[in-house]
Amino acid sequence: MQLDLLERLQQWHNPVLDRLFLWITNIGGEDFYLLLGPLIFWCVGINLGVRLLVMLLGSFYTNAWLKDWFDTARPAAEYPERFVLSEGAKATALEDDGSWSPSFPSGHAQHTLVFWAFVGLWLRQRWAWAIAGIMILLVSFSRLYLGVHWPIDLLGGWFFGSLIVVASIYLTPIISNLPSKQQERLALAVAAISLIGLLVDPGADRVKMLGFLAGSLGTLGLQQRYAQFQVQTVWWRQLIKIVLGISIVFVLRALLKSILPETLIADGIRYLIIGVWTTFGAPLLFRLTIAKPAAN
Repeated sequence: MQLDLLERLQQWHNPVLDRLFLWITNIGGEDFYLLLGPLIFWCVGINLGVRLLVMLLGSFYTNAWLKDWFDTARPAAEYPERFVLSEGAKATALEDDGSWSPSFPSGHAQHTLVFWAFVGLWLRQRWAWAIAGIMILLVSFSRLYLGVHWPIDLLGGWFFGSLIVVASIYLTPIISNLPSKQQERLALAVAAISLIGLLVDPGADRVKMLGFLAGSLGTLGLQQRYAQFQVQTVWWRQLIKIVLGISIVFVLRALLKSILPETLIADGIRYLIIGVWTTFGAPLLFRLTIAKPAAN
């Protein structure tokens, strides 16, 4: 039944729809969300940004672990003679070494649900929930159209993503009511656990998330002490923060990739440094240049 559905979708393929659904699927990719998290941290609210980063990075890590646990084959890997994938579609389903990554649960479906549920809970408006529902369905359907997931993979992604959202709803008020010192210790504990995980179990799909978590949460206390800045400010200052902050993220990614060895641990260290930049380096630069210090 699942195979029949995917083969029918293959008959719809044409260059216009292929480009459209590849663009939609990229909206649900990890890199897209790893850019949005810092933007919210820098321009909307520090606590809100931390919550989103933890939810997304937790989703990335659990999804990578679940994929390794279930280790199910993707449609094109199981039936290569029945699926002709574009290079763009194939790139969204391959490991760094060029092999197929496991199929269940869908990371795109899971991360998209986590992010857009976060948006709905934050804005608490019907239109926001309507957009959230549309985006979740569009990104999830794009995975079927491109032939890189089974329908059950989407259901799995939605299920595990929902668990993360429910956990966030339950834990957020508890953590928010803790004294600031305890919140800082908790962030350091999660950072330490992430760093240990990076060193002990550096899986290809996990090192980026573990490194980013360790770097970003490990420097939150430093940000509160030495790099408080004006989060919400006039539009042109916000624009400078976005351009400056994201540009340096891309520079760090490229520069560190060129100078560090091609190992999983080095990849984790690269994202650890980017995490440090996100929560401490960029705020310190904003404080010293364009955004007046302000308590948040």
